Amino acid sequence: MGNIEESPRLRIVLPFVSLLLIFAPLSLIPATADAESTSEVGAMKFPLQQARRDQQRETTAAAMYRAGLAWPVGGSAEDSEESQGQKWWLSASAGAEFNADVVLFTNALGPPEEIDEDDHAGGVWFVEGGAELFRIGRWSGGLLASYWGSAYTDLNGFDTNFPSIGTWLDIATSENTVLRLRYDAAYAWVDGDGTAESHHAKPSLFIDWDHAGDSEIFAEYYYYDFDTSLPDFPIPDGTAAPGLCSVPASAFPCGPTSREDGERRSRTGWGFNFGGEHRKEFEWNHTQLRFGYFYQHYIPHGAEFHNQSHQLWIGTRTALPLGFTFDAETGLVYQSFRSQSAYPDPDRLAPNVQYGLQDIRRHDVEWKVSAAIGRQITSMLSASVEYAFTSRDSNYEFFDYNRHRLGAYLTLSFQ
Repeated sequence: MGNIEESPRLRIVLPFVSLLLIFAPLSLIPATADAESTSEVGAMKFPLQQARRDQQRETTAAAMYRAGLAWPVGGSAEDSEESQGQKWWLSASAGAEFNADVVLFTNALGPPEEIDEDDHAGGVWFVEGGAELFRIGRWSGGLLASYWGSAYTDLNGFDTNFPSIGTWLDIATSENTVLRLRYDAAYAWVDGDGTAESHHAKPSLFIDWDHAGDSEIFAEYYYYDFDTSLPDFPIPDGTAAPGLCSVPASAFPCGPTSREDGERRSRTGWGFNFGGEHRKEFEWNHTQLRFGYFYQHYIPHGAEFHNQSHQLWIGTRTALPLGFTFDAETGLVYQSFRSQSAYPDPDRLAPNVQYGLQDIRRHDVEWKVSAAIGRQITSMLSASVEYAFTSRDSNYEFFDYNRHRLGAYLTLSFQ
């Protein structure tokens, strides 16, 4: 019921494996690697994977937003300098994925009997593009758009379409700093039905520290509006003895009579976050090291998902011989909620028996690790393969899970 068993050793081993993936490239790639293929750190891009990674740093209940909304104009003051004269760009990624739990991946948590533990394969695609509309002195700006989609072979109820549009304004405040103001809006369809819309307003400051690397410091205000409402869990109908659900006996459990669970689980709301990331390149082994911190506070209409979270991450991108690029990242998220959860302990569920709720606030700890390898095939076409693993440990067993995802992607870029 959404809970995949794991060995206790896994929680001990995972952090060490993650750090090994991160730091191994710093010592294993010789300085004598193919100069032609390693002249630019991170020249090989992973747009679809990066889009997913960026949104995973936002740990609200709106899981579909963990999959899309990555604007192609973001990165650093150095990125802004390199893009001068680039008036438009377009890239399209498509691939096949094996996902250990599509339902948990979309965070579409419903009653326990709806949770699906099966493995699923499907297709994903991500298109992004933008155009610089003006550049006057230190000022520049333009429009952006992206579209994320997914379709699964045997679980069509979670097929997702997620278009978004946005605009940005860059102000070069000095030779080494760029202030960026960005706004974007998106709407999501799941299984053909309108599901949610989002609005994001984000100021960012990009700082180029010369040999010390470059940094991004950001804050963001956002609003999510979910069109769908979640039903209340079943409650006793009064025909059965205390502690039981109904007569005749129901095939499902029932919850406390005093709780309006559907209203408590409303995810529409607003939030804010702030954080930063620093990147440093090591020319001697053609590697870029990145690390950062992210804080988020989300205030929905329902108490169930009112939470705050802290996230740390560290990653590397290394240019390998023969034109390959290796990217790895690991992160830790601590998420605390303002109230107890309306979701029951799966081990206490039984047909026609009323379940109770824990009288403690929910908090989760989540480890993430991902690794991708890719290669630029032509000037416009690239290919990549990525593996990602997530392990969540919650004091509410309902939310515990391990998730594996393996994908292969092709990306076509124009500019």
